[in-house]
Amino acid sequence: MDPSIDLGPSAAEQEALASVMQRVEERSETARQVTEAQRPSKPFLARPSTMIGSSVVLVGVLIFNAVSLKREPVALTSQQAADVAHAHAALTVLGVEAFRAEQGRLPGSLDELQFGFDGLQYHPSGTRYSLTAEVDGQASHLAEYDDPGRLLVSGGGRP
Repeated sequence: MDPSIDLGPSAAEQEALASVMQRVEERSETARQVTEAQRPSKPFLARPSTMIGSSVVLVGVLIFNAVSLKREPVALTSQQAADVAHAHAALTVLGVEAFRAEQGRLPGSLDELQFGFDGLQYHPSGTRYSLTAEVDGQASHLAEYDDPGRLLVSGGGRP
């Protein structure tokens, strides 16, 4: 092979390549301009349509909450009130027994458990404790437990 032969692109090929590259750059610039023109001028939340829609939803939620607050609470029947008291007592027993297992003693009051239920009274005595609640305006003995959480007496047939 003769080293004096030039195998590079001819002048016509170079001119054609330059023309193609120029067209690619022009099309890229046109595509960039179209994309920028289609891009919204304001962020989504700043658009009037979004603000109006959000305002309508907010007003609806506020009206719903205002109407809901005016509803009277449903009065429980005697049986339902007793069931709620027994459920609260069962949760309290779990808390007391967890406290006893962790601390090795009974809590002095429900305040040491950091939770409690309205109307439920806790009465510790040595290794025993009892739970009473007010149901329909009357004190009701719910249960009495011994060490470690053994049910001694259950009021109303439920622990």
